[in-house]
Amino acid sequence: MNRSSAEQSSEESPPDYQGLSLRDVCFGSMDRLDNRFGRLLGRFLLLLFRGWVLDLRGLEKVQVEQDPFILVLNHNQRLEALLVPTLLIHQRRGRTVRFLGDWNFLMIPVVAQFYRRSRVIIITRKDAKPKFLNRLKPLFEEKLPAMTRALHALQEGDSVGVFPEGRVNRDPGQLLRGSPGAARLSIESGAPIIPAGIRFPGHDASKPIGDLEKMTIEIGDAMHPPLFTHGERAPAGEVRAWHDRIMLELARLSGKQWPPAGSERERAVGSPASP
Repeated sequence: MNRSSAEQSSEESPPDYQGLSLRDVCFGSMDRLDNRFGRLLGRFLLLLFRGWVLDLRGLEKVQVEQDPFILVLNHNQRLEALLVPTLLIHQRRGRTVRFLGDWNFLMIPVVAQFYRRSRVIIITRKDAKPKFLNRLKPLFEEKLPAMTRALHALQEGDSVGVFPEGRVNRDPGQLLRGSPGAARLSIESGAPIIPAGIRFPGHDASKPIGDLEKMTIEIGDAMHPPLFTHGERAPAGEVRAWHDRIMLELARLSGKQWPPAGSERERAVGSPASP
């Protein structure tokens, strides 16, 4: 007997996130990731940190059927760069979102293995700490710039993840100005932006955000870039305007302010978003 379309749709929709049980982590399907070691490594990382994400809203907006898109998130602590991509792999049954990631993490053995298995797009712009490790940087550099590799990934149907602030920002009330790279990538590829705000419900707002604070994630609606003739370089003014819209929505979802108080961008855009 044929099932109704409504029944099929209900079965294909992702369940609401209610935390990760041991059963979810150990036996949840990750069949879209064809690397067995990668699946084991992902499950191991989720076992370590499975209680760190208290709530995750909007999962249906980042399912495989929505690929390709550019996921942008605020960046508050080091753990996010590892936990969020791993959680998304699990919730997307093994299909990766290809995050842009700092080459420094490749010098941490377990993290390096995860980066390779999840096809992270490595950025080698920053210096290492301590500085003598910069001698190793040429081993991780690639011929094409990271944003060019990200553009190719989108053209091949993969989704890309970006922390547009560019570095960890522990300020509980304000986003950094951010890099317009994700905005340019969106305009020149035509891929929508999916904004996602990370909050810390138990955080003391008078203190910087710590590395082991538990989080909630709210994924917003897709933002479609302005029409553009692909194959050309987007004008700087269009990129800046699109970046402003993205960051204002990220501010709303994360409960922070943008642009930075007193900046030229604040005077151009208007009052910061309310937390």
